[in-house]
Amino acid sequence: RSEVRILSRSPLFRNLKMFGLGILKGTLIGLAGGVVIGLTIREGCKLINSKKNKSYKHSDNNDLSENISED
Repeated sequence: RSEVRILSRSPLFRNLKMFGLGILKGTLIGLAGGVVIGLTIREGCKLINSKKNKSYKHSDNNDLSENISED
């Protein structure tokens, strides 16, 4: 019992505990940052694709109106 008390007060055990918490915290922060960046890129791609689709549909409508007026 006294060995456990001595071990829990040792600086080495405290340093290892803090090291483990630091690794866990760094991992969580890294994963959260990766998720946020991934969602941002995904939304940006959606926005770019929607702009491309709108311009493509708009040019198709112009072509159709030109074809109708030529008749």
